[in-house]
Amino acid sequence: MMNLTQAPQLPAVTRRRAVWAILAGAGNPASVCFAAPRYAGGLEEVMESAEAISVLDLDALGAYLHLLDQRRQFAILGFFLERQAQRLFVPPPFLERLERARPASKVYLDKHQRGGRLIRRWNLIVPGRWATSVESGERV
Repeated sequence: MMNLTQAPQLPAVTRRRAVWAILAGAGNPASVCFAAPRYAGGLEEVMESAEAISVLDLDALGAYLHLLDQRRQFAILGFFLERQAQRLFVPPPFLERLERARPASKVYLDKHQRGGRLIRRWNLIVPGRWATSVESGERV
């Protein structure tokens, strides 16, 4: 059981080009940016920036996801981590744990998106250009 003193640090917030942005950095979980990409420069920016992550504390990330308790976030982070598993040393049991917590129904990576490819493992519909590196997925 985690107490509040062990909870991940809240995100830093800054203003960039007249838009408030949540910054992921040391102590600030990248999952915050995936939860609200509009505050981090948009989904494209979040995906590109997240690919620059060199070290990831999977225990802290898992704890943070469980604190959020949002099935959609498990799917999004699972999708991202599966794409980066070898580079970030993500063990298969961690991905399996995220997979068990994914949503039961299909959800979009971007809530405002329509169309794309379904990544069955995550019940996540992603833009076609991102589906190719994991699996082809069925067109939605």
